[in-house]
Amino acid sequence: MDFDGLRALNDCSFVVEPGEIFAVIGPNGAGKSTLFNVITGLYRPTQGQVYFRGVRVDRMRPNRVGRMGMARSFQNLELFKGLTAAENVLVGGHRHLGYGFFRALWGDPGVRRREARGLDRARDLLGFLGAAEFADVAVDDLPYGVQKKVEVARALATDPVLLLLDEPAAGLNDAETEDLMETVRRIRDERGITVVLVEHNMRFVMGLSDRVCVLNYGSILAQGRPDEVRSNPRVVEAYLGEEPC
Repeated sequence: MDFDGLRALNDCSFVVEPGEIFAVIGPNGAGKSTLFNVITGLYRPTQGQVYFRGVRVDRMRPNRVGRMGMARSFQNLELFKGLTAAENVLVGGHRHLGYGFFRALWGDPGVRRREARGLDRARDLLGFLGAAEFADVAVDDLPYGVQKKVEVARALATDPVLLLLDEPAAGLNDAETEDLMETVRRIRDERGITVVLVEHNMRFVMGLSDRVCVLNYGSILAQGRPDEVRSNPRVVEAYLGEEPC
């Protein structure tokens, strides 16, 4: 992946197995967010291919990739201010409601019924994430940790088979981070969703992931189980340093 002569990703190849929690780590500028943008169709790679569920997706628009069952969160929260938590989640599931712009504009009674069911489902998703009590609160008034849950719930509302989380633990305190670890495990174990995450919190990564991929200057430095990556001298030198994980 090149940007005006700068190679952001180079020979970056890996396979994520269904049902895995797969982490991508690396120093700032290693290419992690670029990798997510390529996978989800926001960037079109200058070389190489991306396959999802056996279908090549690197030439598809992001909305089409999403319809195939891929969803993501963003490094910076992208919630709709002024809407409640449930309304934000409803936006994620909008394509499943089965009505278009003109039916909504004309006030079709069926639209109102479907939207009510959609809001009920949004509340169920917030409940699954432990945030049911905040469903009718404007996201502007929510604590940061709860806003993170709202964004994850909105991604889940698309019914994904693959969920990409971009620095989900950033800005969370220790208790919130532990809660998020359990939440991600439940997303995988109870809903059967494969998870790929980019994260700097090494305790979070090493305590949660099945496998870890380490990027450095856009190339893969190492891949393997958390214990293998943690003890790899090249990884320690390039990223982990002397701080215990």
